[in-house]
Amino acid sequence: CHFLLTLKDVVNNFIVGYVGRSKLIPDVERTDIIFHAKRGLQEFSYDTLKSIKSQELTIPPSLSVILPQDYVNYVRISRIDDLGVQRIIYPSNNLTSSPYEMPIQDGYGTPTQDNFSENLEGTSITEERWANANTNLISQNFNLQLYNEGMDWAGYNWGYGGYWYWGWGEQYGMSPQYAQYNGWFTMNDREGKVSFSSNLVGQIIILEYISDGLAYDLDSRVPKMAE
Repeated sequence: CHFLLTLKDVVNNFIVGYVGRSKLIPDVERTDIIFHAKRGLQEFSYDTLKSIKSQELTIPPSLSVILPQDYVNYVRISRIDDLGVQRIIYPSNNLTSSPYEMPIQDGYGTPTQDNFSENLEGTSITEERWANANTNLISQNFNLQLYNEGMDWAGYNWGYGGYWYWGWGEQYGMSPQYAQYNGWFTMNDREGKVSFSSNLVGQIIILEYISDGLAYDLDSRVPKMAE
């Protein structure tokens, strides 16, 4: 783009203009210049430059996607419906979490260790159960199959959905963030990824996030006026 420079060009121009005998900086390592140039770009991204980026991603069967290299924090995550409309995906908050450590315990509850006195790690049961969860049971969305299964109980039609089932007003006091069918996401800082609820598999999502401006390392671009 005609009004942008790569970070590599900024470093090269700085060396030509300011580094050398009879110049402002007689001698300096190129790596030191690159370090400070990256730090400067990060500060610009936070204060001046457009720092919000977005990615269009597909949720794989693993229900997790890797966070971008330049990711700092999320702004919004939404799924795209058949009309191209964004449907907000909410954080799981108190619904579930991604544990940092999963130590293997013995029969007394004590973490087991290897020959180097490091705790042995297992896989997360919490994440496994969340991946296999029926989100209709969490959000209490209407489910025709469950409704029909309750049409008869012991032959008296008393079950859930039956003639004698008077369950009016049972959603009183429900938290709106959980009473929706767009799904939820969980930030997994331990593995550097974001995980989604099982009803979002195969869905198209938009991940909007704050960038530190270093997505492409030395190929990152800055406005010429910022040089």
